[in-house]
Amino acid sequence: MVRGTSLFDGAETFVRPLPHDGHLIVDFEVGDHPTTLVRRISARVVPGDEIGEQAATSLLVLTAWRVRSMDDDRWRRLVVAHDAEILLLRQRIEACAP
Repeated sequence: MVRGTSLFDGAETFVRPLPHDGHLIVDFEVGDHPTTLVRRISARVVPGDEIGEQAATSLLVLTAWRVRSMDDDRWRRLVVAHDAEILLLRQRIEACAP
């Protein structure tokens, strides 16, 4: 489990990754307290050769579930933050590529 602080409002958030070995999927439980985490995010890596692309490439899919209590502003912040995370992940992955 990891603990982080929101750059938007300073709120403390806890995240527990739940890897699914062999499937290239990681689900993430998220919440404001370690005992009340809820599965809300999933990341999946699809090898390029499985989708008709080059074997040296991959597709990364990040899925977040919007709960009923999340207002439009909070949802928009989440979408923007995940957009930035995808860009950061891509940069780091490509920096390691031969």
